[in-house]
Amino acid sequence: EYSWSNTCEEREPDEIEGFQSCGRWMIDSQDSAVNCDCSKFKSPVLRAGCENFYSMKWDNAPVVYEEVVCPPEISSLPCW
Repeated sequence: EYSWSNTCEEREPDEIEGFQSCGRWMIDSQDSAVNCDCSKFKSPVLRAGCENFYSMKWDNAPVVYEEVVCPPEISSLPCW
């Protein structure tokens, strides 16, 4: 919804309910306890990833980063 790079629903069409259940987390409400239900994911891997992300209450915290050159092992993947 907010990024052209977000292709999760296209790549995992069976998981649309899971993606949609957390798609507006921390957008419609700044209450981190609402708007995300990781149990909607069927895949245990996606559910665990969602639960990990949710447990850390990530909310676009400020970060310091350094831009680096993309390694060939990653830039050669077909999804880039």
